[in-house]
Amino acid sequence: FRKLKLSNARIGALFAEQGAREGFEALGWVMSDTGDSLELPMTADLSLTAAVLQATLPPPPGEVVALTVLRGPLKSKLELPCNTLFTGLAAAIEQSDSLGRIPRNRQRLLIGVPPKPLQQAQPNFAAMTIAELGLKAFKLEDTWEEMVADLRAVRASFAQLAPILLCKKTLQDNRDFLLESAQALLKARAPGMDADELRAARRCFSVLWPPGVTETRQARVKLCVESTPLAVSKTGEEDMAESFALEVDRADLFATAVTQVEKATAHELHGSLEVTFRDEKAEDAGGPRREFFNDFGRACAEQSDVWQVTPAGTLAPAAGAAGSMLRSCGRIYGLALCQAENAMQEQRVREGATMAELLAAVTETDEDQPQVHQKLLVGAPLSRPFLRVLQADPPETLEELQAELGAEQSESAPDFRCSAGFLKSSLKDLGLDGTLTFSRTTADGTVVSCAQRAQCRCN
Repeated sequence: FRKLKLSNARIGALFAEQGAREGFEALGWVMSDTGDSLELPMTADLSLTAAVLQATLPPPPGEVVALTVLRGPLKSKLELPCNTLFTGLAAAIEQSDSLGRIPRNRQRLLIGVPPKPLQQAQPNFAAMTIAELGLKAFKLEDTWEEMVADLRAVRASFAQLAPILLCKKTLQDNRDFLLESAQALLKARAPGMDADELRAARRCFSVLWPPGVTETRQARVKLCVESTPLAVSKTGEEDMAESFALEVDRADLFATAVTQVEKATAHELHGSLEVTFRDEKAEDAGGPRREFFNDFGRACAEQSDVWQVTPAGTLAPAAGAAGSMLRSCGRIYGLALCQAENAMQEQRVREGATMAELLAAVTETDEDQPQVHQKLLVGAPLSRPFLRVLQADPPETLEELQAELGAEQSESAPDFRCSAGFLKSSLKDLGLDGTLTFSRTTADGTVVSCAQRAQCRCN
């Protein structure tokens, strides 16, 4: 074959792997004029391709060895050539009726005395043959069986659950049980989850509740309402911070706010926020707080060394921005999310109230009639791609990258890179042949130009 269409699902998956396209280009393949396929010119030197094919030919079958497999109380035999790679062994287990057809994502092999996982005994096991591993007998476990017991006892972790969800068969056959167990696990682990476990939980729920499905919105909101108060540590009244006083200067609002917030402890920030403006007398019944958050967002937009303003008016971190400064700004954005509407509404909520009671207090009157819900709005919102990165869900596909780029553009001046034609048309058809360049920004803010060959590719 001299033409590989990128629209083909199998070929597209191949080229999604890092370095795959570069490898083909090194063998003489070039992008077609339409940009939708790779082509091997008739004049291409095939000697490199022949050498690669020769080097990747499978070796002749080795001597057949009989492996003893212990599966619970049962003992089975598995016969394979001695030069079979571990991937071949995993495939054979997956196809064995006597071993239960365990999907390879759920297989755990234990060797030695006392038994320990194969990956611990042989870190490079995936690239080794049966003979190189010295396998004669091993114990086989199905990680799913252990996970079921742990989920029912609510003692599993999301870090353990995440790889289980990668098995499509397990997910398809047990979706309801997995979703119910994940919700129970979130409530049980909410008080003590660290950042890594929280990210793992998010990955799990993104599989169980795929983003953008409106039918699950009510269930997702309900779980958030029930779980959020569980994450708040239980402390006595004497340990609770009564209030967090913040005095800011209108003439230098950004610096005075950040300086105080970065020095405050998490305990202090959990108190009720009271904002005062320097040299002004006003009791904070909600008005100064709303004014402060609104003005702070606008002040952020003026800090070019910390934030850059997108064409849509949102904020994204500036290149080289100090991490400590971004964390302090994040604390203030967090305050806007967690602070109550105003002093009157705070008084209506009893001590130790649940999140459901808090939501009812800020959305309904005493007569249970809906009222206008005034939020603590920050004067400049954070950009959508930045929020996705904070949520450990960065855009990865070309479609996602285009959508996020388009969301940050002015409605009156859309970016041509967001159009479908940008990916399907050649640079010549777009009038960009020889003029479009590619670059990336490193962690220290340096702009580095990409290779010249990137000019003939749209991604």
